[in-house]
Amino acid sequence: MGASRLEAASLAGCVSSLAVALLDDSHLALLLASALFPFAPCATAWRRAFRAIASVGAAALGPELLVLAFMASAIIDDDLGSSAPVAPGLIAVAALHAQVLLRVPGDAGSVPVANLYVIGVPSILAALLLSRCLTLASIGHVVAMATIELAALWAASIGGWVDETTLADPSARVALAVLPALLAQSRMPSSSRRFGSRLRIATIVGGLSAAAAFAVLTPTRRIDQIVFDEAHGPWESTAIEPDGNQFGRSSLYTYWQLFDLAERVAGSASRLSREALPADREGALLIVKTPVKAFSPDYVQRFETWLGAGGRALFVLDHTDLFDMAQLTNPVLKRVADLSIAADAVIDARGLPVTHGAPLGGRLRARVDAAPRPLRYQTGASFAELPWFSTTLATFGPSYAEPANYATENRFGPFRASSTYRFKNHPSVVAVPVGSGLVLVLTDSTFWSNFSLAHSGYKALFLEIVRAAEHDSALRLLPWMSLLLLAGSFLSICSRSRAATAITVLLSSAYFGTGISVVRQPIDPMSAPADAFIGVGTNGGVELLPQLVPVGGENYARVIASLVRARAMATAIPLNGQPPNLLTGTNWSLIAPTPQELPSPRAVQDFVQGGGRLNVLLSENSTSDDLAHEWLDGLGMRLDVRRLLAFSEDANPRLLERSGTLPFRRRLAVVSANRNSNWRSSRAPSDIEFVTQFTLDQSTGSFTVGFSAERFADAEIGDIWEGSEPSFLARLREQQFVRLVGVPSPPGANADVPIPRPRREMRSRFRRFAVFSDSALVADGRMDGGAANDADQELRAYLLDLEAAAIERASEVCLPDAALCNAALVTPDLIEWRMKLERVENRSILELLHIESFSGMAGTYNIVFSNE
Repeated sequence: MGASRLEAASLAGCVSSLAVALLDDSHLALLLASALFPFAPCATAWRRAFRAIASVGAAALGPELLVLAFMASAIIDDDLGSSAPVAPGLIAVAALHAQVLLRVPGDAGSVPVANLYVIGVPSILAALLLSRCLTLASIGHVVAMATIELAALWAASIGGWVDETTLADPSARVALAVLPALLAQSRMPSSSRRFGSRLRIATIVGGLSAAAAFAVLTPTRRIDQIVFDEAHGPWESTAIEPDGNQFGRSSLYTYWQLFDLAERVAGSASRLSREALPADREGALLIVKTPVKAFSPDYVQRFETWLGAGGRALFVLDHTDLFDMAQLTNPVLKRVADLSIAADAVIDARGLPVTHGAPLGGRLRARVDAAPRPLRYQTGASFAELPWFSTTLATFGPSYAEPANYATENRFGPFRASSTYRFKNHPSVVAVPVGSGLVLVLTDSTFWSNFSLAHSGYKALFLEIVRAAEHDSALRLLPWMSLLLLAGSFLSICSRSRAATAITVLLSSAYFGTGISVVRQPIDPMSAPADAFIGVGTNGGVELLPQLVPVGGENYARVIASLVRARAMATAIPLNGQPPNLLTGTNWSLIAPTPQELPSPRAVQDFVQGGGRLNVLLSENSTSDDLAHEWLDGLGMRLDVRRLLAFSEDANPRLLERSGTLPFRRRLAVVSANRNSNWRSSRAPSDIEFVTQFTLDQSTGSFTVGFSAERFADAEIGDIWEGSEPSFLARLREQQFVRLVGVPSPPGANADVPIPRPRREMRSRFRRFAVFSDSALVADGRMDGGAANDADQELRAYLLDLEAAAIERASEVCLPDAALCNAALVTPDLIEWRMKLERVENRSILELLHIESFSGMAGTYNIVFSNE
């Protein structure tokens, strides 16, 4: 007996939304599929209740649990019948959809056909699989459905009320998949014959046994040595140790701390400074990070042989073919693994880096990014080709891939999404078996640099990828099993055979068991090796890119990165409204926590009594919070807020041009212990005015507390991109902070920034120069040696070198006879300038502009050269 129209519609909507949930990792689609599943065809009320319970679990853990519920329904239900194996088939489609998308050619007008595939496949699958046969009515519905979706994409391409944000909107994507599926659903298959009790028991026992066997018995090869390839360029080098006197990209944009982490994880880490391969092929993981030098043909041949004999390698690449990485690496990856990287940057519909992660149930599909909190990517690239027998381990999430713009610095584009770009759930980590070996590729390198590795999610991703590489046998099985699962699903649907359905269930169980063998248990960020734990409050952030910081929020990436300079490995963990468990470490710092995120007074005392070190830097706004006062009172401490009168004097060296001395009021919050308290102040408040350190009698631990977290924020200290020398305030704050967390303080830096000498003897093309600081003239003179306003020879030498670099840059990017040349210039000391070279008759003017938000210097500077 067929199902009612309401039940048929519920099943069609459930299957199509489940497909979106699997393809996009969409939580909204998962909620819809979970809500519709109990209303699909069902024989008895208790079975419908079972589905409701399964739906609640699926909504929390992921669509994989809903697939398991479908499989259970295939065994115990009569009326769901042959439609139940649709869900296992969707698992196979999700495993293969990235490979399929990259093979979809052409555009539909100005819209990639792949975008039509992404939103069309869920509803097409629902229409075909649930109808079981193509009647004239179902064919007409499928044609109508395709017309609706193509019209939606065309509307997005021309803009208006439907644009690229509509295509990326989760609710719109669910609607475009579910509504056509409801339209195309013309008839439901009649009930299948009842499973016999013996077959039912055999299927259940066999499925559980297959899942357990593949999860536990799949062979593994432990990685006990991680080898970093340093032979193909110094970018992201592991050999450059952080300099305590430096705080720019030259010092912190390296993988020095990743090398330390790899050594702690595997037990051994080493470097290859020439084109060699690890001698221990079985126990080593070779990390080829951000190559910017070409691979020799001999090395490629030896590398291919090494992989085929069981070697394992991880390639770490980056966005937009940065420094020609894709051009250099693609021939190697194409030869050994039949894949390639696109020259683009993955962004969301707003043009920002994406934040994404799979639900916890994704671990059944070997997803290393399945964690309670999503991962914030930076600027990764997409894959241009993927082999059929590859496994996606992590994704960026539904996103656009913006092509590289080779006319801009670092080949970034405008970071503006467009419906003409490919939109899909782009893979970010892929594994490809090569002979007896394995190749893994990660397309975002930034979050493993020294200044961002403290983020707990980035450390966890590294540990997960290393663990996945140890399960190369499972990663070799998964692609084959997905193909078998897809074939078994179609066979079960078309034949309506009980035996075929039982086989599909067994295949699904084996597939899930194999997937879970790769990532059996999520990595606990607290278990990652660390010397210090940083708890970041709700109002704080530790993000690298400024655009990731919410409006009004504070960012503390730089002060956490200062621990790298002090040779300390930190793990930064969002507190998310909950106090941390101090017992997980011996060295804790809390930055900008809310009063609700503070550990209890009893926990603080026990922690310090046991020898722990705790540093709490509260926001200045917390001085007026009653809960903060109650917390201090519970500790036997009090807070005094003092208002001071201070003066600010203009630093202009020209006496007559100073704006005068301005008075202002300043708040100073000081914490002190009550007289009857067990706490003893070990540092006078005058030493570091905004924090006070306390100790307990007969304890080696310490407790530091203050109410000026904002003074450690990037807005005051400066951001990561500042350049090679931080400001005096930055050095002071960083040194104070690393002392507070109990690690060795880096040596102090000279406040006088050295001026680089010219690289060679050169003659200037211009007669005069002028230097402006924040629109005020600070120096001018002649380039031939005569100087007004005491512009010394060091300044002239620096300007001569800068002029030569600008002229050289103009010759690279502009026509020789161009009247106007605009370009970007990055000098060897990593200071960025916007340059304009203008030629009018016999007059030439070169103007260089450095804005404070650029890297390099904490101010806005103009330098103008003229031949007049």
